[in-house]
Amino acid sequence: MRHRMSSLALANICPKSPLLSATYGASIEALKGQAFHAIQHKERTAQLILNSLPEDAREEVLSWKPPPTLTFQERGDTVVLDYSQAKHEVLVCLSRIGTACAPTDPKLATEGHVDAFWIVQFQDGTRIAYVGDIKKSAFTSADGPDSLQLMAYGLAIALAERCHGFTTGLYIAEEGEWQWSQKYHELG
Repeated sequence: MRHRMSSLALANICPKSPLLSATYGASIEALKGQAFHAIQHKERTAQLILNSLPEDAREEVLSWKPPPTLTFQERGDTVVLDYSQAKHEVLVCLSRIGTACAPTDPKLATEGHVDAFWIVQFQDGTRIAYVGDIKKSAFTSADGPDSLQLMAYGLAIALAERCHGFTTGLYIAEEGEWQWSQKYHELG
């Protein structure tokens, strides 16, 4: 059985967890996350998903803050990570040997949908993938921006986009803040 990247950490502890999730469906927490993503991406289905939630859950989702634009200096360049300019909900796949692959590849080991990523090409020619995942709270991911899920997303994006490396971040929707890893993962 192949695992979804979003369930890698739990599958490491309980190998049957992805099967249980696929069999019994999404939780109310997952539906709240889907609603928030749809709102942020301005999808036509956003209101429909939001309306499928109980009133208290709708109010909670609407209280979450949209991701702010980040501007910082790196490698002598100004980097701007504007959520509206990111690529959203992109399917990425990794093979059993750790290479990017197609979802139909017989060697497929894991797949997932990346919430947001940016590819930045610096003046020195270096290409870096900034890979972000949205979480409700800081407690949703015990490993923070260094989670196995984000590492898999980052590796898959960096390989597929021919980047020199990647870094990962979590956006905490309740607090309206990004938490970026202090690690840069260089490929090669």
